[in-house]
Formats: sequence, structure tokens, C-alpha cells
Amino acid sequence: MPYLQIPRGWSVIFKPNGRQATAVEIEPAKTANISVEVKPSFQVKSGTYKIPLKATNKYSTAALELEVVIQGSYNLELTTPTGLLSTTLTSGSEKQTELLVKNLGSSRLSNVTFSTSKPKDWEISIKPDTVPNIEAGASTKVYATIRSAGKAIPGDYISKITAKTPEVSSVASIRVLVKTPLLWGWLGIFIIIGTLGSIYYLFKKYGRR
Repeated sequence: MPYLQIPRGWSVIFKPNGRQATAVEIEPAKTANISVEVKPSFQVKSGTYKIPLKATNKYSTAALELEVVIQGSYNLELTTPTGLLSTTLTSGSEKQTELLVKNLGSSRLSNVTFSTSKPKDWEISIKPDTVPNIEAGASTKVYATIRSAGKAIPGDYISKITAKTPEVSSVASIRVLVKTPLLWGWLGIFIIIGTLGSIYYLFKKYGRR
């Protein structure tokens, strides 16, 4: 009869002759093939685990220790604390955006670096530019400073920031709405008022001739 002690959350199934069972009969001087199916817990972290097994009857006991190596999974997400990936700028201005780097896998992420894709003449800097380690299930904050081009016309722009390790990567696409600077807005209003005033003056002066 097989006997075992397994880590919590794991599942171990014995299959004598290919069929699941908890006991098997073996004739004297004979042998039986027993396969062992090990299923680790879904939340298990990477590492080496020992599975002690015993086969016992009322006369004797035999022991065996299996070694299971869990390599773990890699999963990375780059987002913001609120999940909102958008911001607003004026031409030539800059704004700092807080980003969240999440380790959604079961293995530690090491040497997380960043790269960017941006519109022409824009600038993006990331601080810190490298994260040494993020443990499984943990997250860390970095800060992206986005500076728009000095001659950027009003409209929507997309800047992409990529967090990556040798095993996995994640891209955050940030929508940047460039607005007209307030000074230029008022200047445009004054120009319109001046143009209307000139038209009114000319109409008043020459309109009745």
C-alpha cells in the first residue's frame, strides 16, 4: 500500500498498471510497475521540492524520496496604479506619469529594463531605468517623464513604453492629448477680435459710399 507526505495544495496519484489505486497486490517473487503522477499547487513558487513516498504492508516498509523541480512561469504587466493610460500636454511641455511594473508570474523577474517608442522630436525618460528584481506576485513603481515636441500641433499622440526581461515583456501605450497653449489661445481670440473690428471699421467708413 503506497503512503506519502506531500506539500499542502499538491496532488499525488498512484497508478499501478496504469490505473489509479491506493493499494496493489503483488505475488511472491513478483514485481508491479507503479507510476506516480505529481501535480503541484497552482500558487507554488519556483524551486526544488521533496516528495517522500512509502510502500507498506503489515510485514515491511520501503521508502523513496522524489525530487520535483518547479521552473515557474514568467508574466509581466506594465500599467499605471489606476489603469488609466492617458495624459494631457501642451506643445513643448512635459509631465511625469507614475507606472506600475507587476510580476504576475510565479518566478522572480530580474534585470527589468525599459525602451520607448515616441513621436518625432518627443522625449521620454524612465526613472529608475532598470529594476534589479521583482519577486513573484510583487510590483514596483517607476516614473516616466514625457516631453512633447515644441512645434507639436494639437491632437492625439501615442507613446509606447516597453518593460522587458530576457524571458518576458509588456508594452504600455500611453495616449497623449496635446492642447493649444493658453497664451496662443488668447492670442487667437485677440486676432479674431481685431479682424472683426477692422471689418466693422471698413464697413462703417466705406459701406455707404
